[in-house]
Amino acid sequence: MKPSPGRFEARVFAYKPETKVGYARLPDNRVVWLNSQNLVPPDGTLFPGDTVEFELERSEKGLEGRGIRIISKDDEPPVYEPVEAEGLPSAEDHQTELPFLSTDQSQTVPSASKAPILPGGTSEAQRLYQKAALARTEGRIGDARQFFRRAIEAGGGPQVYEAFFKMEEGRARSDALRILEQAIRTFPDYVNFYLMYGHMERRARNYQRAEKIFRQSLVQHPREVNLRWGLGQTLVQIGTESSLQEAGQIFDVLDKEKKLHKSDRLYQRFKVLQRNARANRAYEFFQSAGIRVGIPGQRDLPQHIADIVVDIHNPEFNETFGLEGSFLVRCFRRQPRQNDFQNLIRLLGPQEELGLQDGRAVALNPSLAFIAVPNTNAVRDQVMSILSDNKEAIVPLDDDLFQKSEKPLQTIHELLGQYLSRRDLYDSAMPVSGRRFFGRERLLLQLADEVQRGRFLGIYGLRKIGKTSLLHQLRDEKLRGDAVAFVDLEASAALATRNCGPLYWELERDLYLRLSERNQEIADLLRLGKVGRFSDLPENGARASLLFAEDIRAFLDALSTGKISGIKRLVIVLDELEWLLPVAGQQGINGYVEFFGLLRGLAQTERYRGLLSSVVAAANTAISERSYWEDRENPVFALYTPHFLPPLSQDECSKMIRDLGKGMSVYWDEDATSAVFAETDGHPFLTRILCSYIAKQHLQRPLWVTVQMVQDQLAPFIRGESDKLGQITELLRTNFPQEETFLQQIALGEALPEMSDEALRHLLGYHLIAAENGGYRVTLNLLRRWLRRRAGIRDAEPLRVERDQS
Repeated sequence: MKPSPGRFEARVFAYKPETKVGYARLPDNRVVWLNSQNLVPPDGTLFPGDTVEFELERSEKGLEGRGIRIISKDDEPPVYEPVEAEGLPSAEDHQTELPFLSTDQSQTVPSASKAPILPGGTSEAQRLYQKAALARTEGRIGDARQFFRRAIEAGGGPQVYEAFFKMEEGRARSDALRILEQAIRTFPDYVNFYLMYGHMERRARNYQRAEKIFRQSLVQHPREVNLRWGLGQTLVQIGTESSLQEAGQIFDVLDKEKKLHKSDRLYQRFKVLQRNARANRAYEFFQSAGIRVGIPGQRDLPQHIADIVVDIHNPEFNETFGLEGSFLVRCFRRQPRQNDFQNLIRLLGPQEELGLQDGRAVALNPSLAFIAVPNTNAVRDQVMSILSDNKEAIVPLDDDLFQKSEKPLQTIHELLGQYLSRRDLYDSAMPVSGRRFFGRERLLLQLADEVQRGRFLGIYGLRKIGKTSLLHQLRDEKLRGDAVAFVDLEASAALATRNCGPLYWELERDLYLRLSERNQEIADLLRLGKVGRFSDLPENGARASLLFAEDIRAFLDALSTGKISGIKRLVIVLDELEWLLPVAGQQGINGYVEFFGLLRGLAQTERYRGLLSSVVAAANTAISERSYWEDRENPVFALYTPHFLPPLSQDECSKMIRDLGKGMSVYWDEDATSAVFAETDGHPFLTRILCSYIAKQHLQRPLWVTVQMVQDQLAPFIRGESDKLGQITELLRTNFPQEETFLQQIALGEALPEMSDEALRHLLGYHLIAAENGGYRVTLNLLRRWLRRRAGIRDAEPLRVERDQS
């Protein structure tokens, strides 16, 4: 029976009892939203597999069914228009009997006495089916099973079998399989049963079995659209070059017939990854692990490379390895070469968000990337070299792993443990920012607040105390709304030319490159910065200072008049300031007085008040303390407010030790982190190299570090890392020799002559000493031990640190 005029028939394929909302599919594959409140009569119950009739309306939810009626026993199932199948790959090799047509009659589901014609079967079967549906909705699964079995005995139709199968599929696969086998024997011409079986095997990742089911079903039903779709989807998931090629042929035929679901996720995946079968297999591998997978938008990649992105938000992975976020998976059609690895490492640097085809934008976590290659053995040495030279990790996957892994999530966990544990995240002499920066949040907020008020700040501290990392974190995290020009003077060409000309260009070039990413029109105000190389400037850059002064004034004028939006102020940041000034016996760079004079003059200009700030970092405080340099007045005397950079607090230090260790499967007892802090007083560099030293002495992973393991390595560390400890006092040796003598005397417990206020201010400011019992002690116990050892004194035993029981 055909539906009444203006009404449509469809089959329910999903229904949620808790929301009383379901979905049905029309014969042309359009999906309709159903609400059981629109049922006629209203006390009925929808169930997956029901055939329903309704009026079709368009609402904010899309197509919606109104006046829904479950088809009665007098109705016929909806008619699905057959389509031609020209071009479908041949199935001549798949003519054998379907593997699930069992002859075993010992079934848990009783056989029907005859094959009913109607979807619900006899009227008694339909009555029992409704009871089964209600019991299932109410969560009475045992009762539902009994009603379903009785419905089948009473002559239940395909609808009963479908509903019974769907209820059991997620609970007991073997029972669901027996139901389906009996359904197929009872209704061998009912296509939906073959579809259900094929998709069940596909969801279980039994792709070869699913492929065989779809192929053999197509022998009997060669024009069935959904069977061809199922085969195409399965071939995509198999992911070999030949299966992808065949899937493409099936999709082409369906497209010609206007039966192609171009929004289908597997089809979208096929279109992007069809040229790289390994990328397709990697996609399937991660998706099977329950990990969300995305495909980047159009990117300029070589033909042999395809990228996918995986989102790892697994509490166990975060707890064990400190990993969470979006990670790149680079898939190679051939074995990668050295430059492929170099390009990948560069890609993991700072970048904007990456757009995905599903509409999301993600920021890649740069700490890790996966690669999919033909054979991991061929790239193992390169991967291990990257692990030893970089803090980024590359984890390789290959075809053998994709094929044999039965538990993908467990496999990924094991691979991360294998490769990440080989890193040494403690061993880093380079500045850090972002997720690798630890502590100092209060200081950063204070510095940002002072910058916002237009102040000039000096950051001073020991070598390796973290000054550069602090500047990076301040620039990248706290001053995002400002225009920041940053130059590391140790790398400046001003050192080679011995004049400040290159410095003007370097500051403006850095500012130009940063601004051009945000607002090219504003960046174009910086004429000097638009020049790509200093050597390209006319007259060897003789007019660089003049261009800089004019460009900065133009920029500040635009800021003061509101012509620049989204930027609050200009901040000039200089690191390693000692290289510019006449300190520690060296000559200053020509023009340094004029450079700082310009900054001071701009800051004091009325219309620029509060729009210009500057931050410098140095080990020597001379920039703020000396009123004259080389018989010339210091233009920034007392202008840069000094901030001595303290070591990390105990909590910050402990967090750094634990978080870095977690990324390499190294875990620390509370007493062990307390012991490290007692030795280093939270000095970041000393803390990291001591932890690195301890971890290298114990290669097993996972590793639990105890307080005894820390104490056992103190003496060997002092002997083996003597040069690192010497770096801590390099500042005093070079700039404040009197203070170095005082420090040595305090470490040896000798009587001190009266120290000058300046010397005491330096030692206390650099956090090298602290007042104690009317005298002073060296705060870094490791440094105290080293100073005593250098003087020929051997401490008998390292100090033991006991947990506070109070």
